[in-house]
Amino acid sequence: MKGKTNDLSEHLAATVRHLVKARRKQVVLFIDNADQRDDIVQQEAFLVAQELADRWPVTVFLTLRPETFHASTKRGALSGYHPKAFTIEPPRIDEALRARIRFAKKLTRGDLELAKVERIGIQLESLHTLLEVVEKSLEGGRELISCIECISRGNVRMAIQILSDFFGNAHVDTNRMLSIARESGTYVVPLWELLAAIIYGDTEYYDPERSPVANLFDVHRNDPKEHFLLPVLLAFLRQPGPFGADNGFVESGPIYERVQSLGFTPDQIDHALLKSMKSGLVETVGRRIGDGDVARSTAFRVTSRGDYQVSRLCGMFTYLDAVIVDTPIFDETARQALRSGGLAVAMVDRVRRVDLFSKYLTGIWETAGLQGSDFSWQDRSRELEEELAKIRSRLAQRTMKY
Repeated sequence: MKGKTNDLSEHLAATVRHLVKARRKQVVLFIDNADQRDDIVQQEAFLVAQELADRWPVTVFLTLRPETFHASTKRGALSGYHPKAFTIEPPRIDEALRARIRFAKKLTRGDLELAKVERIGIQLESLHTLLEVVEKSLEGGRELISCIECISRGNVRMAIQILSDFFGNAHVDTNRMLSIARESGTYVVPLWELLAAIIYGDTEYYDPERSPVANLFDVHRNDPKEHFLLPVLLAFLRQPGPFGADNGFVESGPIYERVQSLGFTPDQIDHALLKSMKSGLVETVGRRIGDGDVARSTAFRVTSRGDYQVSRLCGMFTYLDAVIVDTPIFDETARQALRSGGLAVAMVDRVRRVDLFSKYLTGIWETAGLQGSDFSWQDRSRELEEELAKIRSRLAQRTMKY
C-alpha cells in the first residue's frame, strides 16, 4: 500500500478513477490563473491539461488569454488539438466597484461587526461619508469609470486597488472633500483628483517606474522628434485599417513600415514597442526571448490603457504637470524656463510651467514633419489650452473672492 501512495501521480489517478467508477461522481478539474502568466507557461499548462484529460476520467478547464488561444491554435501548442473554447466575460468594472463600496458601507454603518476598529482609531462616520461621496461620483461620472476601466485594462482586481488607493492618498484632500460634502450635502470627485492619485500613487513626484501611467513624451535617443514616437505608434495601432491580424492585432511589418516612413529608425521603434509592452500600453502575440528583444513578437494591439493615454490623457493638465519632471528638454531656453524655480507648488506656477511645456512640444511638432501621422498634437494641445483657460478663470475668481 505504501508503495502505491508514494507514486503520487498514479495514486491521484487511481483516486479519481475510484470516485468516477465506484462512487459514480463526475470529476471536474480547474487550472486557474494560467492566463496571468506569459504565453509559454499558458501553452505548457494546456499540454498538462490535455494530458490529464486523456489519461484521467476528468473534464479539465484551463484559463487562457484570448490572444494566446487564437495565436496558439495557428502556430503553437493548441494547433494539433481541437479544444472547446468558452468565453467568460469579466464582470463590469462599475458594478464591481459599486458592490465593493456597498459592502464597505455596511462595515462603516455597523451592519457588520468590526472588532478591531476601536484599536486602530478609524473614524467610521468620516469614512462612511467618503464612501458615499465616491459612490455618488461614480454613479454620475462616466469619466471616472472610464478612467478606471482604461488604466486597469479591465482588470477588476486592479480597478478595486485603484479605488482603494484613492482613499487616504496624499494627493487627495479628503478633509476638503468632507467639509464640502457636509456643508452642501454633496461633493463630486473631479477626474483630475482621481488621476492625481493614480499617476503619483504614494510618491510625492511622478515616478515612471512605479506609476501605472507611462510618460509618452520620454525619449530614448538624442532626437527631439522622439517626444512623439510613442503617441504616433499608439495612434497608428488604434486606427482601424487593412493591417490587422486577428482581434485587432497589427502585424509587426506594417508597424515598422509606417513608423519608419515618418523618419524613425528600427532601433527607436524597437525601444518604443518594448516600453509600450512593459507599461501595458500594448499587448503582443508571440514570444519575447528577453527584455531587450521584440523580434519574436509577431503582432501588437493597443490596450485600453494605451488608447486612453494617447487619445485623452496626454492633452490633460494633470498628466502634463506630472511628466514634466521626467521629460528631457532639448531647447536650452525652454529648459531654463521650465527648471527655474525648481518644482512648482503653487497652482499659478504649475499652470505657467505646463503652458511652457506645451509650447515647447508644439515647437518640436511643427518642425518634426509628423503632421501626416495618425496622432494629432494640435488636437491635444487645443484641449489643453481650453483646460488651462478654465483653471486660470477659477484662480482669478478665487483671488477676487479673497
